[in-house]
Amino acid sequence: MTITKETPAFWRLAAIYALLYAPYATITPYFQQFLALRGFTPSQLGNIQGALELMAIVSPLVWGWLSGISGRNAAILTLTIVLCIPTFLLLNIVSSSMTAIFAALLFGFMFKAAPALTDGMAFCHLRQFGGNFGHIRIGGTIGYLSFLACIDCFYRFMRPVTANLITLTIIIGFFLQLGSMVLIPKSCARVQPNLGADKAREPLRFWTRPFIMITIIAFLGRFAMMSYYSFFSRYLTDVYHCQVVGYIWALGSLCEIPMIFFSGAIAKCIGIRGLLALAMIGIALRLAGFSFESNMTVLFCLQPLHMFTLGAYQCATLMYVAQLFPANRQSQAHSMFSALTVGLGGLLGSAVGGYVVEFFGYKALYTSFSILGLFGLLLIPLLPTEKEPSINKA
Repeated sequence: MTITKETPAFWRLAAIYALLYAPYATITPYFQQFLALRGFTPSQLGNIQGALELMAIVSPLVWGWLSGISGRNAAILTLTIVLCIPTFLLLNIVSSSMTAIFAALLFGFMFKAAPALTDGMAFCHLRQFGGNFGHIRIGGTIGYLSFLACIDCFYRFMRPVTANLITLTIIIGFFLQLGSMVLIPKSCARVQPNLGADKAREPLRFWTRPFIMITIIAFLGRFAMMSYYSFFSRYLTDVYHCQVVGYIWALGSLCEIPMIFFSGAIAKCIGIRGLLALAMIGIALRLAGFSFESNMTVLFCLQPLHMFTLGAYQCATLMYVAQLFPANRQSQAHSMFSALTVGLGGLLGSAVGGYVVEFFGYKALYTSFSILGLFGLLLIPLLPTEKEPSINKA
């Protein structure tokens, strides 16, 4: 069996990814604005978002471990989504920077588990039955764009944008994401638990050259792009005086669709390392372009590079990691990878970026962080060449 556009499993997995990004459609462009509306300074904003990213290290490891030893992937993912709602509401009642950091830690512990657990379930299914990850993952982009368009229209109608309004749309997003749990295919809702090592189940080995190198390169890319994910909305407001920013984020996400959809075919032609090289080049060029602070036309021309900085980056790194581990260990493998790259890279990139913005400005932020993309590009020749994984076969 192959997962294609005609199979029920394809549509279920694509819909799960679409609804996974329902809360992200508000959090990604507007969480920075939410914190600013609550009165936090750029350095405090960086520290609070850094706390959120710290949980991207801890959360995937803890929840991935629980998923691995229990085999109850769907139940663990559902629990984390349910707990996102009360923990996010805590951020609305805290007043000081320290209490906001504590609330962000609690919220992040629940919130940051979903992407890695979802990726793990998807690759668990793909490793068993084949199929193309990009064709499934495109559901996430379509869902993100759809929700983002609705949110921007809603915000324009309800102006001014307030912290309470942002909270409302985030909570609605979590309820939509929770509803997608009924769609999880039986093949990845429960898997054989990983209770120990025997002849059929060897322990996971993360300290291998392929895993270490892909983790270092992905870490550099994530660290660099936190200058975008954590500060781009504030950059638009402070430099270009934009208040409603979702449509600018949407332009980038729209351009990632063909890259994600054809990622398998591109990787087959130029290899996963070639796809990753495109990602790192895109990161360096995009961030360097932001540093000029010229006009909105230049900014709009740079947004299509999102096809490389997210589309190529995410597909290349996840496909490379997926081929290193067996089907029933995908949740644990992707949780570890997410913790070290999305988590640690996000934590340091956000925290460092906040201080760079406050003391040196946006030009220094985007200039310095673009160099990390070039450094990651130089490391790609050291990444071992692996046989292209079966999940790339359509």
